[in-house]
Amino acid sequence: MMHSARVLNISMRHQFALNVPTSRVSAQWRSGIASCSFGLILLLASHNLYAHPGVGNVQDSRGAVYFTDLKQVWKIAPDGKMSVAVPNVHAHELCLDAQDNLYGDHLAADGGKWTNRVWRMKPDGTLTNIIPSREGLNLPDYSFVRDRCGSMYWADPAQPIIKKRLPGGNVINYATSDFRMVQRMTASPDGTLFLMDGANLRRVSTNGQVTTLRTNLSALSPPPANVAERNYHMGVWTDSSGNVYVAVAMEHLVLRVSSLMAK
Repeated sequence: MMHSARVLNISMRHQFALNVPTSRVSAQWRSGIASCSFGLILLLASHNLYAHPGVGNVQDSRGAVYFTDLKQVWKIAPDGKMSVAVPNVHAHELCLDAQDNLYGDHLAADGGKWTNRVWRMKPDGTLTNIIPSREGLNLPDYSFVRDRCGSMYWADPAQPIIKKRLPGGNVINYATSDFRMVQRMTASPDGTLFLMDGANLRRVSTNGQVTTLRTNLSALSPPPANVAERNYHMGVWTDSSGNVYVAVAMEHLVLRVSSLMAK
């Protein structure tokens, strides 16, 4: 099923929500969506994006924003003060649970091979590893895409299936469709998923139904030939009104899909 979704262009050349000078953000962190449970969207200016930035930037219940520049995780306090929250981590993804525990990964090259681990920082600053370092680029049974109940979601790399890991640890098939290259994904509180499948924005409802909201998502007309390339689109998030936001990294902007079409 496919809908013709209304798309609005939000320029990445302006800042919203927080007054954060982009000169204070590492050049590696070029584009993204700072997302939170309460619908606040923080956009930082983007120029000449080529590197792979971190995604999944988050805001806790007290209003602090956390983001990664691939060298450390930064914290922006509600008063705008910036500090390093987690040093020396090459984190690509972050998430928060209902208790404001912050989770992230650390990808490292170790002796000619890639290793990955998952860490957790509690609200009091206590930092521990919850998955020790293990070989591989990805975590096949773990995800930072979660709903309010703590269920995790990810795309099976070998099959066109979206997996769901329940809080108790059981893994089930959540949705099966003609998925081709699932990249960025987000879960709404009730478990509705929005994801980029190549260049297409798709929704997975809680009963597993898959709907294509927009094909060849781009602000350009016609969309460029490389619109389906990996990392052309980066962060995906929803706000409290049900709008869907996609950071189109290669076009240096964020597109908003109207909540009327995202339902």
